[in-house]
Amino acid sequence: MTPEMDRLAADGMVLNRHYDTTPICTASRANIVTGLYEYRTGTNFEHGQMSPLIFSKSCPVLMRKAGYFTGFFGKDLALG
Repeated sequence: MTPEMDRLAADGMVLNRHYDTTPICTASRANIVTGLYEYRTGTNFEHGQMSPLIFSKSCPVLMRKAGYFTGFFGKDLALG
């Protein structure tokens, strides 16, 4: 890791394990950013996009509200 990531880990919390409840890729990413089960986020093959209400309570949004600079890169989370 980098010195900045090491500092961030030392000042915060490191989660060494993550268990996902679904093999569906978009639903898995939604699990990671929300901490919710796939059926709670609504992101799956039948329902598609995550609702704005669910996303508004996700980790990236809460971190931004707490003053962190957040960004988006990589795969789409099927956000509304």
